[in-house]
Amino acid sequence: MVILIWALLLWIGVFALIKWLEVRSEERISRWLDSRNISLYLGYVSWTTTRYDAALSNISHKYRRWWDIWFSLGVTFGLVGLIFSVILLVGNFGITFAHVWMALTTGNGSSLQGARTTQMSGLGAADLGAVQPHRHQLLSADLEYHSRELQELDPLAEDGFTDHYVNIEFADTVQRAEETMKLAGQDIGKSSGFLTPLLPGINLPKSQLGYILFALLVSALFHELGHALAAGTEELRLNGVGGFLALIFPGAYVQIDGIDQLTPWRQLKVYCAGAWHNVAVSITCVIAIAFLPITLFPFYSYHHGAVVTGVPDNSPLQHHIFPGDVITAINQKPIHDYIAFHVALQELQNDEHPQSFGFCFSKQFLKSNARAPLECCALGTTSEDGYQCFSDLLENQSTRVCVQPGAASQQEYCTKTTGCNSQKSLVNATNCFFPVLPDGQQLHNVSVFNARKSYAHRHVIFQGTPETLRTSVMLSNYLPRVNFLLQNFPSLYELTVELDFPRKLDRLFQYTFSVSLCLAILNMAPVFFLDGEASAILFVRIFRPRMADWMQQKLKTGMLIGGTVLLAGNIVLSLAVLRL
Repeated sequence: MVILIWALLLWIGVFALIKWLEVRSEERISRWLDSRNISLYLGYVSWTTTRYDAALSNISHKYRRWWDIWFSLGVTFGLVGLIFSVILLVGNFGITFAHVWMALTTGNGSSLQGARTTQMSGLGAADLGAVQPHRHQLLSADLEYHSRELQELDPLAEDGFTDHYVNIEFADTVQRAEETMKLAGQDIGKSSGFLTPLLPGINLPKSQLGYILFALLVSALFHELGHALAAGTEELRLNGVGGFLALIFPGAYVQIDGIDQLTPWRQLKVYCAGAWHNVAVSITCVIAIAFLPITLFPFYSYHHGAVVTGVPDNSPLQHHIFPGDVITAINQKPIHDYIAFHVALQELQNDEHPQSFGFCFSKQFLKSNARAPLECCALGTTSEDGYQCFSDLLENQSTRVCVQPGAASQQEYCTKTTGCNSQKSLVNATNCFFPVLPDGQQLHNVSVFNARKSYAHRHVIFQGTPETLRTSVMLSNYLPRVNFLLQNFPSLYELTVELDFPRKLDRLFQYTFSVSLCLAILNMAPVFFLDGEASAILFVRIFRPRMADWMQQKLKTGMLIGGTVLLAGNIVLSLAVLRL
């Protein structure tokens, strides 16, 4: 909402300046704008040109036979889209009304929590919408995780691995932070049904606004291109094409003469062409997303693991994992991409009895590194100087010692079932010790390799909840193929990784797919000023050609009033959900 307010203030300033200059220049500015077919109002500017009319007509005439088949298929979709849009609006209205009613009667908004859903934003004569992709952000204002590095570690251990032990203090601040994170996740997932308005700064992150505006522009351009080509195929005259900017939202339009003189079927080919082209854009985006790894193959490698593109400033992993690192496994479970990373952590989150692992401590190691359990185990799980409480049995916790986690992580790993079975362990009478952790926390063995250091592997032992680990890194599936940067300019290589161009391109296709598909469906709804306004009654004339004119007019009025009220009701109830 702040973005819209600033945009409105900017519009007021620019509009006032132009009006003042117009008075000073004796209306020369107005004459200049009129000569270029530019219309300027407060919060709205449009531009119209006839420069492209001839080119569009030539294209539609040159391939008229194929265009005729193409736009005939568009009429079929138009009928499907009309029916589906009504079903969608009716279903969403019922679900949203039920949510609001339950919230009002129960006195709270807990009933409004739901699954992530398709989202819509309305704009003038065309309802432009989008499915908001799944996106989990670390809320830096509220999530202040405390972490500390407990021991200086050698760059490379003798066995070729570098082990880092990341410990999170589970103070009250962190407990409140995790509660805030859970509530934030619920707010992001709050839904009014199938559709809800997208409001920048409220339920649309500011970082996503550029994607939405680009998707709106592309969807609007191809929508109006469909109308223009269909009109040329039907020998209609174009009086101009243009674009507009309403506050911050872009759009486009075409001016067509003589469409009322066509038969209902030919009119439908023109009216349904815009939505049909939006379907084509959505299909193109799906194909582009599917083939993105192949398209980017010369520049990026794919499916090597979850590539770290960033570590938030308040992340516990900030000094342990870096951009360009690749996460290849979690608790020895292979990770092929960032989706597998999230799936693995979700499984750990849902597992009531997760497989714990510990470290093999020999008597010699304990003699050199262990302290009395009173120093950490009696006071909690961690002492002030960083010593961690360990137990040799999960059940009765009979033997406890205090050991620095960094030193422990250098020892051999073990589990409750396997124990310490190596020959070296048997000779030294080694026992398996497990860290004593607060409720809900686990140890996670994160396997990482670093492309910047000859692909050296290491382990990062993360202590915390799976949810905390999930929000501690930003990931991608693509690793840049820029060895010359890697070898000569490592900082520039790291910047290339952080930019994560493939992920941005993928997200751009996702938003364009969502916005274009939503425009295709909702624009066919029987609503005033949408393509469905004319299409609905034209379909009636095709299926009931002998219906009396007065009956058609009454039916048209009833459908348009009902559809418009239904759409307005959906918007109002969806906004009410955001307020509750």
